[in-house]
Amino acid sequence: MEKAFAELRRGIDLVKAQSPDLPNADKLTGVLEDALALYRAGEETRGAHRLNDLEAMIFKG
Repeated sequence: MEKAFAELRRGIDLVKAQSPDLPNADKLTGVLEDALALYRAGEETRGAHRLNDLEAMIFKG
């Protein structure tokens, strides 16, 4: 799981670099870290929902 989230962090860095005008770009890392914390706490469903939130922030602007 840690490796997957490390890859997602790198993806966020890439998104920020390629889309500097993306709304809420400054909040992406926080949402990802929220998801990881939920997964670590055994809250898989809530963690997955936070990842869905992250996806929506990136792809729907």
